[in-house]
Amino acid sequence: LPLHGSKCRNCGLIDFPTQRVCYQCGLKDEYDSFKLAKTGRIFTFTEDYLSGAAAEDFVGNPVIELDGGGRVRTLMTECEAGEMYIDMPVELVLRRLHEGGGYNNYFWKARPTR
Repeated sequence: LPLHGSKCRNCGLIDFPTQRVCYQCGLKDEYDSFKLAKTGRIFTFTEDYLSGAAAEDFVGNPVIELDGGGRVRTLMTECEAGEMYIDMPVELVLRRLHEGGGYNNYFWKARPTR
């Protein structure tokens, strides 16, 4: 599965997921598909110690600043609680998100760069 976002033709904003209207300049339906990098650094994150996470490997919800532009909000995996930090190098990996209707559903998760 490719990881694609959009790049505004007017101001160059890289966005994920693709939106019809650029939130930076307001231009509508004027963007190109843009292949996003699968590496980056944690821009910000939250950790949840109260909810009893649904996924076995759940640690938190980081927002990743991708190399080459764009930000992705995802889940963290292969990391222990308390280990995440701002500017931590990570890579995006395709992992099982949940099961629904008898099917496994996958999405990109972040893990510490190896």
